[in-house]
Amino acid sequence: MSWRSVLEDAYTVECQACGVESVDPGKWPSQKWPCGRCPCCGHIHPTNGPARGEFQARCMHPETNGDEQRRGSEVFAWYSISGTVRVRRCPEVDAIAAKIRAHCDRDFAVNLVPMDSEVDDFSIEGTGEFAAGGVLVLDETLESLGPYAVEAAVLTGEYENEPCELVVAPTTEAGATALSHHRLDQIKPMLRELTAQDRESLVTLLREPDG
Repeated sequence: MSWRSVLEDAYTVECQACGVESVDPGKWPSQKWPCGRCPCCGHIHPTNGPARGEFQARCMHPETNGDEQRRGSEVFAWYSISGTVRVRRCPEVDAIAAKIRAHCDRDFAVNLVPMDSEVDDFSIEGTGEFAAGGVLVLDETLESLGPYAVEAAVLTGEYENEPCELVVAPTTEAGATALSHHRLDQIKPMLRELTAQDRESLVTLLREPDG
């Protein structure tokens, strides 16, 4: 048996919820379960006595975390997002909003506000910590509002202190247009700082065909 196998056997713990085994460097001899939150499913295991700090373990079965995470592969990640989307009033939108509320728990404000007899204003705002894959699930659930959106919208936020955007749109073309408008709004304040010569250079650049 290799030294690595010996260490993994000595420090292996198993999640009570999903059954995935992890390595906990701070494991004591009689410990069977993770100390705190499972890095795979996010289940929180109760502990007796003072907490030994946030569970820091690496998953022995990384395939369970998924290989299509768009925003990294950290075990835990801080994610903030906010914005509004005008959506058609229907049971499907109500169900999606309820799913988002359940996924975000109490860290996010998720609301549906009536705008008229047929349209609601969906809004989300908040910051929270997500287990592996949790951010991807939230993004995909928000994007599922797209088919019911009256117009495309760009939600903004931060992932691990890096700015990010999420487009919710009824069509790909509408999403591209909304993102283009968003980018234009971002650069407008910077354009005021350009000199006349640089403004002319920018106009020339914009007139060039896409390379």
